[in-house]
Amino acid sequence: MIPGVRDIIVQRHFLRGLIRLLSLPCFILALWPWSSWLLEGLSDGDLFDFSYYWSRIMKGAWLAGTGLVLLVFNRWLVLWMLPMPRSGECPACGFPARGLSKPRCPECGLDLPADLVSPASPPSPPPAPPPVQSQRPERC
Repeated sequence: MIPGVRDIIVQRHFLRGLIRLLSLPCFILALWPWSSWLLEGLSDGDLFDFSYYWSRIMKGAWLAGTGLVLLVFNRWLVLWMLPMPRSGECPACGFPARGLSKPRCPECGLDLPADLVSPASPPSPPPAPPPVQSQRPERC
C-alpha cells in the first residue's frame, strides 16, 4: 500500500521524536569519559596531561558530536529518510504515471492508486498567430 501524505507526515513526526530521543543518550554517555578524565585528573593533579587522557576526551567528543548532529540535523535526516512522493510519479521508481491505461507501474510493477493514474489531459492547441496587417498605403 502506498502511504498517503497524511501518513507520511505522521511518520515524519514520529521519526523526528525518535531521533531527538536517541540524541539524549549520546550526551549522557559523553559525560562518562569526560567525568572520569576530570575526576582522575583532579585527584592526581595532572588534569592537563592530554597525551594520557586523549582517548577519554575523544570518546566523549565523538559521543557528544553524534548527539549534536542528531539534534541539529534531525529535520533534514527525516526529510531524507521519508521523502514526500511527487504527484504524477510512481513512488517506488519515479516513472511518470499520468495517462497510464492500467493502475500498475510499467517500470517496477507497483500497484498505483486510481487518483495517481488519471488520464492525461489532451494537449492544448497552439495559439493562433496574430492577424497580418498590410503595410501598403491605401489608395484614394
